Amino acid sequence: MSDSIHTQRGRQNSSITRVRPILGQLLRSVESGRDRLRKLLELTLENTSCVEHLIADPGAIVTDCRRKRSYNDRVLGTIELEGAFEWKVPPPGAFLRYLIENSGELQKVWVKKREDDMGEETRQLRRQLIEEQDIRTSQRALLELDAVGAQGSERKWWAFEGFTEVDCLIETEKLVLFIEGKRNESLSCATDWFPLRNQLARNLECARQYAAPMGKEFAVLLMTEAGIGDATEQSLERIQQGFPHLDKGERGELCRHFLGEVHWQSLREPWGLTDDHFPDSIEEVR
Repeated sequence: MSDSIHTQRGRQNSSITRVRPILGQLLRSVESGRDRLRKLLELTLENTSCVEHLIADPGAIVTDCRRKRSYNDRVLGTIELEGAFEWKVPPPGAFLRYLIENSGELQKVWVKKREDDMGEETRQLRRQLIEEQDIRTSQRALLELDAVGAQGSERKWWAFEGFTEVDCLIETEKLVLFIEGKRNESLSCATDWFPLRNQLARNLECARQYAAPMGKEFAVLLMTEAGIGDATEQSLERIQQGFPHLDKGERGELCRHFLGEVHWQSLREPWGLTDDHFPDSIEEVR
């Protein structure tokens, strides 16, 4: 990819120029947020009926989504950002366990730039687990996972999928909605170690894990520029490849909660948006 394309994509950062300016409209007030969420869900009905029963009343957005906190943005620096954006969630524990127990399936990413990111102990333990298939190292990893769980897995040597920051998490009394926002970018692998698992697969399983203790419905939505979406990456078959630890029925059930793709511009009329809500570059946001 040319430097000019990289530069353009950097200037058109999707989180800064689409996700926050547009989805921030959901968070402005209780009543308008509920109505805008209802209209957003209506746009997904042709893809799935997963949330059809919630469209009449999706519920009020919880306070934590609206509450602002200090956030260190890689582009803008330290900013005040609503909790709904860049919401940090742990990886699914079942997937972490699968990767340990099936370490021979991991892609061996022992290139120098990755080794430089690891401490000596981490590097050695991963070599023993992946390349030497050492049973004692595997047992050690499973015991440590059991001890701290997925919530405590961040930066552990045996964690081959890290925490993720969801572009936008909208939670109501009834629903947990993960929104993956894109502009010119394509979907990426969720982990270098298991590249068959893309962002949508990861978000689906993380959304289920997050919503389950509260007994709430969950769903994942992809939002893109018109014509930018990659149909191959979005196919349900492609998503299901990211669930090697689940049986066929579980994979199908998870995919039922993918609401498909909605274009940013399709919100103009139902949400009453203007050009000001669609900045072209991060310079305009600044």
